[in-house]
Amino acid sequence: MNAMKRVAIALCAVSLLAAALCGAAWVNNIFCSSHWSPKYVSEGAHGWVLKGPITWLDWTAVDVSTVTTFVPFAGFLMVSLGFLRLLRKEMCRGEYFPFFRTYNALNITLGLIGTIWGLIMIGFYDPTKIQMGDIIVCMNTALYSTLIAAVWVYTLANPLRFIMQRMRAAMYGEEDDADVESALASLLGAVKAMASGLSGAKPELDRFRESASAVSKVLADIIKALVEFKARFGIDHVASVASACNALNNAAVAMMATAAEQRKSAEEQTKAAKELLRILHEQKAATDAMAKRVEEALRLAEERERQRLAAVAAADQARAQKESADRRATAAEKSAAESQDRLRRAKELLS
Repeated sequence: MNAMKRVAIALCAVSLLAAALCGAAWVNNIFCSSHWSPKYVSEGAHGWVLKGPITWLDWTAVDVSTVTTFVPFAGFLMVSLGFLRLLRKEMCRGEYFPFFRTYNALNITLGLIGTIWGLIMIGFYDPTKIQMGDIIVCMNTALYSTLIAAVWVYTLANPLRFIMQRMRAAMYGEEDDADVESALASLLGAVKAMASGLSGAKPELDRFRESASAVSKVLADIIKALVEFKARFGIDHVASVASACNALNNAAVAMMATAAEQRKSAEEQTKAAKELLRILHEQKAATDAMAKRVEEALRLAEERERQRLAAVAAADQARAQKESADRRATAAEKSAAESQDRLRRAKELLS
């Protein structure tokens, strides 16, 4: 076991211990929060009763929404699971490891929900009877939830993510599985090289087969000559020479068969390489087409955004013109009313 794995095991144990403590604090916080309710407020109670099953953790129950204790519990739990995945080399890839893509936004959202709930709590109290202790309970819920969420995300979660990703790189090395086009290009090069090598070997196999055929023909002629020589002169030791030549002929035939098999195998490999090359070209063409579709979609989205902004500007201009027209109409109505009033007074004077 190398030093980096020992460090990972130690940090995993520490993270599990922290997750257990934070989990106990969260459960205790839930019990303490159960003592606060709108009914509890309507009965004229003030402050907050801190009485949970784990009394020595009551000091952590400062938040009725329990976000303050839940955020570190969930965070340490995910870090512990991340160390276990890292040690088992199981699903430990990705730029967001050991968390997930929306982890930071989710924690900040939980903090804001706790803040909103703390402000809503104030509305359950009678304004004529609310006390400072009640306001402190509500403000603790509103402020601690967002504070802990922000501190966890920007002070602990991001550094932990960076450290664990560096440990992953040191233990197993980085795998660049995002550059699909580069991988396809390298694979295409390897297939082309293999096809070129097989194509270059084909002429050599043909020449070898031709040479073996020529050797076999020569040996057959030698055997024929030896048989005729034996029949004519009756020399016994010629039989042994003929047997040896026959063995050489059989060897040549076997060499020819082997060459034919190698040639057939080379042709099959060349055909497979060409087929693989065709498939890779099709995949690359599909990737290029997808990239073009994505670019077109982005262009359409930008065009729609420009149209939306133009429509908003036109609506604002129309609204301004309508307001100006309303002001002019109001002024005209006021002037007409004043004219009618003066006319009425003049009639009264004349009468």
